[in-house]
Amino acid sequence: LLCSCPPQSSSPDDGIGAKNLGPLLFDDGRKTMGLQSLPGECTRLEDRFVEPIIVKRKPGIDEPRVQRVTKVVIFGGPGIGKSMLCKKLVVDWAEEDEKKKNIFDFVVLLKCRNLNHISTETTLKKILLNEYHSLKEVVDYLMENVFRVLLVLDALDEMKLDPIIAALLNGTLLSRATVLVTTRPVGLQWLHSVDYDPKSTCMFEIFGFSHEKTLEFFEKFYKNEDKAKQVLQHVSENEVLSSLFFNPVFCWITATCLRRYFDSIGRTTHDPVPKTMTELFSLYLHLHLKHHGGESITSSPDSLLPLCRLAFQGVKERKILFSDEDLKREGITKIPPAFLSEVFVKTEVESVCHYEFFHLTVQEFFAALFFHLPECEESMDEVLVKSTNGGDDRFQIVQQFLSGLFADKPRNTLRRHFKLSTKPKDKIHSWLQEHKQKDLNCFHCVYELQEVEFTKTMMEDVEFEKLTQNMTSPLDCTVVVYALQTANKPVDSWNVKLGPTNHTQRMKILAPCYIYPETWLKNGGGIFHFQHEIMSFVLVLTRLVVRMRYLLFRSVVLSAHNSIESLSPSVSD
Repeated sequence: LLCSCPPQSSSPDDGIGAKNLGPLLFDDGRKTMGLQSLPGECTRLEDRFVEPIIVKRKPGIDEPRVQRVTKVVIFGGPGIGKSMLCKKLVVDWAEEDEKKKNIFDFVVLLKCRNLNHISTETTLKKILLNEYHSLKEVVDYLMENVFRVLLVLDALDEMKLDPIIAALLNGTLLSRATVLVTTRPVGLQWLHSVDYDPKSTCMFEIFGFSHEKTLEFFEKFYKNEDKAKQVLQHVSENEVLSSLFFNPVFCWITATCLRRYFDSIGRTTHDPVPKTMTELFSLYLHLHLKHHGGESITSSPDSLLPLCRLAFQGVKERKILFSDEDLKREGITKIPPAFLSEVFVKTEVESVCHYEFFHLTVQEFFAALFFHLPECEESMDEVLVKSTNGGDDRFQIVQQFLSGLFADKPRNTLRRHFKLSTKPKDKIHSWLQEHKQKDLNCFHCVYELQEVEFTKTMMEDVEFEKLTQNMTSPLDCTVVVYALQTANKPVDSWNVKLGPTNHTQRMKILAPCYIYPETWLKNGGGIFHFQHEIMSFVLVLTRLVVRMRYLLFRSVVLSAHNSIESLSPSVSD
């Protein structure tokens, strides 16, 4: 990912040497909290880290005029592994990784969420010292020799606009330093607003785990290869759920929730496996309420409302860290350790205790749950109307959870601990009908909702060809396939316009929608647009379908294979 000028020999004249900073700066970075951990428990990073798939999206370094890339942007969805990748990068450097040591004397990780609480005028030097007191003896050298410095800004989307960060990104501050930024896609809009130089910036998209890496993750999690394979085999029976396994957070939550389902022999319970994001997070909440310090909420359900309201206000204000004053304002008098962890934010005079949810996705789940509690008097309109405001997608995941919490299975799971409201689904139904043609997130919501009759009604007038133009991930394809199959609506056109990346994978996922293979031959231009990718997709199709009509589909396609292969790309019909 990283490019730099040729290595130059440099080290501080006195004080602490750069090579000795690693153990001081990143000792805590070698540990990570597990979703299954009790408060205070940690797991070694090397026991959990699995390398994700990263794809280059903007090859700026390949342009002849570019001598040195100074900005690297890594973007991806929630829970996809961005923060873990940052931590692994700096820990490798701290542990004497020779390749990184030859490029950088200093690698400094700044978590953007920690910078939101800077309320007075400050400088980058003060920020560095507040975050890492051990830099005191070398910070001046660091600021003067920035060509040997890598600054890692994790989770740009989790912070408010800051002039210092903007200056780092557009090169007016430490222009010769290398800056690596991670963000959700929504943060790319903020990035464009700071007028960064695209000629010195390289962009990468992180896609999460491959199938092989998913297996590696489960083997590391369970420390048992047989058990890992049993769990994966069980989950693979549900194609939609297994398609979520590219996301490391979903892998982690699934591994946590399913560990009790299996022993050394095999499956120990016949409860249906979770198949939606809402079902997973509801089961995760259930397990924490039952086993990991959630007794205060179970014994006093009224304490859940303030926690959920805090989560909602945080998503609304793009706020991740919460102060004691924030908790008191919402009426949280007893900190639930199962859901809020302590974070100490350093100021110039002291370290102040703040609180955060384990992950932003967990906070978004609680934000959606807020509107399903009987005591909630606020309307969900504010969450739904945001989808009509271009560029404001802070509530996308909340919308998905909001829809999913109307489904029976997650509601039955959560009702073991507290009551849920009986609000009708009319409002969410109307919103989905109104926005289905222009907001692909509606199909993620429909999948979470798991309501067959409504899905059939909604899909009656959906224009599939227009819908595919907005697809940006395999998960987009998966939820659209669910809606099409549930509504028993075949696709009889081959005019599919996918996004700019990863056509083959998405075509494989969309395969079950094409139950009329003869339409492939009616639009030669469409077939030859994809050329060899289409043929590859046809050959692996049989692994994706299990029902009789797909077996018939396979036989028809394979029988036509030779004639298709013999056609010339110049033939139009």
